[in-house]
Amino acid sequence: MLAFLKSALAQLCVNDLVLPLAEDIYRRCSPDPPSVRELHGTLIMVLKRLCAPDELLGIPLTPRGDQTQASTYIIIDGLDEIPYGARRAAILRLLGVISNRQTYPHLHLLVSSRYERDIETILVNLPQWNSLMISQENVETDLDIYISSQMTQNPRLQAQPDNIRCEIREKLVRGAGGM
Repeated sequence: MLAFLKSALAQLCVNDLVLPLAEDIYRRCSPDPPSVRELHGTLIMVLKRLCAPDELLGIPLTPRGDQTQASTYIIIDGLDEIPYGARRAAILRLLGVISNRQTYPHLHLLVSSRYERDIETILVNLPQWNSLMISQENVETDLDIYISSQMTQNPRLQAQPDNIRCEIREKLVRGAGGM
């Protein structure tokens, strides 16, 4: 959780609007690093400042409403790769909280994962989440295309007979298990 929070804050705090929040947490906590709780609170404040509707922040609406506010995108790949346990549960809870469209209408989340029951239970069943299932066949087709293109760029593999290259490609595609 600590690494996730630090990474998210480092990427979001390049915006001048929220940089003072990051500076403040490090000033308050120095010389020790901030705790998970402090980083979590700061992330929530950063997202509110970046993604909350203007009227919630006390900013008067422009004639076009709050549509002038920029959107923030968070992309998480491989959520299922976080080991089961407290850290995974904490990240899932955090994603559930920040996916609230009324609180953060300018925040857009894209999360990729293989099917996992806990992820479905916590996130996919929330009304603000849309789930897109990708079939194993489509994953294998994408992998086949990628592996084939990589093999054509490798001189050692190009020197192999066709049947060996085909066998390598098939084993990589079938053995990848959707990765």
